[in-house]
Amino acid sequence: MLKKLYIKDFAIVDHLEIDFESGFQVLTGETGAGKSILVGALRLLCGERGQSDLVRSGSDKAILEAEFKFPIDSKKRSILEELAVELISDVIIVRREINIKGISRAFINDTPVNMNAIGTITELLIDLHGQHQHQRLIHPENHISYLDAFGKIQPILEKYKSAYKEYHSQKNLLEGLIEKRKKSYETHDLYTFQVNELTKANLKEEELELLISERKILENNEALFEVSSKVATLLYSAEDSASRIISEAINKLKSLTEIDPSFIELIKNLESAQVSVEETGRHCESYGSNLEFNADRLEEIRSRESELAWLLKKYQVSNLPALITRLEEMKKNLDEIENFDEKIDKLEKKLEEIRKKLQEISLVLSEKRQELGKNFEKELELLLISVGLQNASFKVQHSWQEKEGGIVSVNGKTYELSENGMDQIEFNVGLNVGEPTRPLHKVASGGEVSRIMLCIKTLLADSDDIATLVFDEIDSGISGRLAQIVGKKMLEIAKHHQLIVITHLPQIAAQGDSHFSVAKNEVEGRTIVSVEKLKADERILDIAKLLGGEQVTPQAIANARELLHVNIDLPPDHKIEKNMKI
Repeated sequence: MLKKLYIKDFAIVDHLEIDFESGFQVLTGETGAGKSILVGALRLLCGERGQSDLVRSGSDKAILEAEFKFPIDSKKRSILEELAVELISDVIIVRREINIKGISRAFINDTPVNMNAIGTITELLIDLHGQHQHQRLIHPENHISYLDAFGKIQPILEKYKSAYKEYHSQKNLLEGLIEKRKKSYETHDLYTFQVNELTKANLKEEELELLISERKILENNEALFEVSSKVATLLYSAEDSASRIISEAINKLKSLTEIDPSFIELIKNLESAQVSVEETGRHCESYGSNLEFNADRLEEIRSRESELAWLLKKYQVSNLPALITRLEEMKKNLDEIENFDEKIDKLEKKLEEIRKKLQEISLVLSEKRQELGKNFEKELELLLISVGLQNASFKVQHSWQEKEGGIVSVNGKTYELSENGMDQIEFNVGLNVGEPTRPLHKVASGGEVSRIMLCIKTLLADSDDIATLVFDEIDSGISGRLAQIVGKKMLEIAKHHQLIVITHLPQIAAQGDSHFSVAKNEVEGRTIVSVEKLKADERILDIAKLLGGEQVTPQAIANARELLHVNIDLPPDHKIEKNMKI
């Protein structure tokens, strides 16, 4: 339930904090006292957009906060976890801040969230009913939700929605595949040519680097032979080669080792150097003798290099590995193109299976709604009589929308489906004897719609999961005996919900478990709104005001006591003489 409402610097509200209780909560006050401001604050806390002109003059920002307290079920918990909102026992605190620049911030349990998140969570917590909206009752597209709530058919409805989602998911996949096949036909020949071209090229990842290395050797054959031969002579084969000179040096140093052993280490270094010099000399000698210039091979390499360079440029890649990857991709695309028909055929068969399943569920759901409609009509007509609509007749108009190529096929005709099923539900009402039923929004006045809506809420009281209902003067157009009857109906709803009712009718105000008075006062040259929870004697005076207008008479006091079923004395300062104004 709504535990607390906090408002600061909003419209003409300076600072306001209201502690609500469970059951039937009533708010009364003169026209213009600020009751609509409270409802406006609740609407903003439910995600409605806010403007900078809502900030109280002279303030930087308006602050609105609502504290809800109730067990957190799995659905609410899942939403809160998805929003990364920390759970605080069984409390959800929704907060809005709007500054003078029109910038709005929203929080749930002190976690910043966007407006959509606020709306998502509050629609599970509180239901607002305005005198001009009648909780969407006048809009036929909303009627199906009332019927479903009455029948408690959520399990089968969830099963239908799951199948509906799966069907459209597979349908979108199929349509995408068909479109892809259509486009692929245009590239089939191109892919085939390119795959053949690259396959024929017999690409190898390191081939180009090897070819370049071999070409350099062939192009520089003479220089390689000349240098390698000269180095072999200098290091190894000549009479005065480096190897012979080192060998002579080693022999001379060995004669000194008997005199000074320190030369032993130097001899080892020279011996090691001699080995390296001889190995290098022999390699150069062998390399030069094996060099062979092959003009045909050089031309072959140059031709292959040109071929590969052209392919790299054509396919706009920088190296052979990337070109080989492109070839594999085109092979895969070509394989997909050649197997589109098979894939599409399999997907079409799967989609038809899902469609049959969806059709079966939708027909079961429709049959269930037709049965529910009859019971809904009977029970609602009895309630309509109880609120003074004795001649009212009520019908649940049930229809299917025929559409060529629709998902559901019945007796040779096809019908469209929506996320709620194949049913079109509309409430029709007749309010006079002998008159046929017609669409509710075309027949009923504001007061009649209010009573019909109240009866529906009474009917749904034990199946509606929303804990808090707010009625903002939905009793407009109702008076006298009917007002008392409507008040009793509200009491029935309050057995299952916290009910917060803003009313101008004493007969309804008297039914409340708690009574709050909304007033507008001038304090230090500024107008402010105040809300006061009334005690028993204060309720008598407030109800008397509603009964008697500006003048509160002893008779109005007596009538107020009768409505409240109380017999207490008013405090001395509240004594009222006949025709005395208050």
